[in-house]
Amino acid sequence: MEQAIAPIWGFLLQAVVLTSYLPMTFIAYRLLREPRKRQRTLWELSQFDMGGTSDLKEALNNVEYSLGQYLLPLSYITLIFLALYSMTNPYIISRGLWKGLLEDTVSVFGQPDARPAIPLDVMAGRSLFWCWLGAYIYSVDRIVRHYLSHDLTPSVYVTVAKRFTVAFVVGSLIGIAIGASNQVIHLSFDNSLTSVYIVCFFVGLFPETGINWIKRTADKILQQADTNTDGLPLSNIDGISLWREGRLDQEGIENVQNLASANLLTLVANTPFDVGQLVDWVDQAVLLMHAGPDQVDPLKKAGLRYASSLVEAVQANPDQLKAVTGISREELDLLSTTLKFATNMGLIDRYRAHQRRLEIPSPAQPGFVQVQPAQPLQPLGAALTGSVSGQP
Repeated sequence: MEQAIAPIWGFLLQAVVLTSYLPMTFIAYRLLREPRKRQRTLWELSQFDMGGTSDLKEALNNVEYSLGQYLLPLSYITLIFLALYSMTNPYIISRGLWKGLLEDTVSVFGQPDARPAIPLDVMAGRSLFWCWLGAYIYSVDRIVRHYLSHDLTPSVYVTVAKRFTVAFVVGSLIGIAIGASNQVIHLSFDNSLTSVYIVCFFVGLFPETGINWIKRTADKILQQADTNTDGLPLSNIDGISLWREGRLDQEGIENVQNLASANLLTLVANTPFDVGQLVDWVDQAVLLMHAGPDQVDPLKKAGLRYASSLVEAVQANPDQLKAVTGISREELDLLSTTLKFATNMGLIDRYRAHQRRLEIPSPAQPGFVQVQPAQPLQPLGAALTGSVSGQP
């Protein structure tokens, strides 16, 4: 009886220990980190000098989440975690819980020589374990990162659960493909299985790489042209790393066009990035989205990476800008006018104007020189179009 019970208790103990980081990080975040997030968000939104506008209030509503909003994502990731982990456990597999899904998937590996045959379903579970382990390591790293950056929202748990599932599916497909190719070239059983384990582990860590490999392979087999319809990738924006791309993807931002048209205030409230960093990224994205392909490089060589800086340069000295970039005066005027009407440009102008005012020394500072006070900012709605008409 003890021998029959021990394996299941061992599995449950492993599952509890491995999933303990989920409730621990959640409780610590609610008690220690979340109260500071609202204060940080209030300060960052104040950099736009918006007062008590409805846009500000709407952005603040996205900062805090109730306990009920966390309940479903936490339950979902725990269920996915346990289900996929059970598919890698030999005892659970031997109970026939996953019968019909595992036993026929790894026949491409063949059978080991000079040893008892390993059940195919157990062999499948062992290969899937390495997919699970790669996804597990990534998920712990991702959740700890979000915790430290005051950004452990319910969507984080949903994203991690989705990654586990994608890693399993993609890893199993690539594992079968590699196992089949190894058998064709008569690679030994041990070497074949080891290579599959290694590949499955890295696919678990980076499932996007596995998806791209499958897509390229399918294009070659089907003789399809490699067409990219996803727009400009976020890697075109200076300062956006792979991890930052993943975080922006959680907000539905997959390319430069999405970033340029995103709600800047919502990004400031929802993401852990510094407000100045977000403004810089969106400012770059607006320019890349509206400038022509033959205009981007000359503008960057002239030191103009932002839409706001281009508008200022055209207003200040268009003839000099024409000489430096080689872009005609008409094209510069048209681009500048287009950028003035672009989404988020009003907020960007408000932010940069606020930063300039903060740089003015106060009367209490030595060497103070009296300057004319800045003109009061117009309401947010007017700011979106005020710069077009030349109004202050």
